[in-house]
Amino acid sequence: MKVLRAMVFENVQNMLEITPIQDRDIPGFQVFLEPVVQWLVRELRLHGQLNDDIELSLKLDGRPLFW
Repeated sequence: MKVLRAMVFENVQNMLEITPIQDRDIPGFQVFLEPVVQWLVRELRLHGQLNDDIELSLKLDGRPLFW
């Protein structure tokens, strides 16, 4: 099971282009927006929720997002 989980995470990491932040003072990871939006639209289509307008909330720090 661990091997399967690692394989899935590695594929998602490659697909969303998740990479470590290059600045050593700020620990964390960065993600490129274009692949994330493509994934979002595919998921919305898959579940039949795709409308003409999509509202996307961006979070730029590590705090939790509360609606």
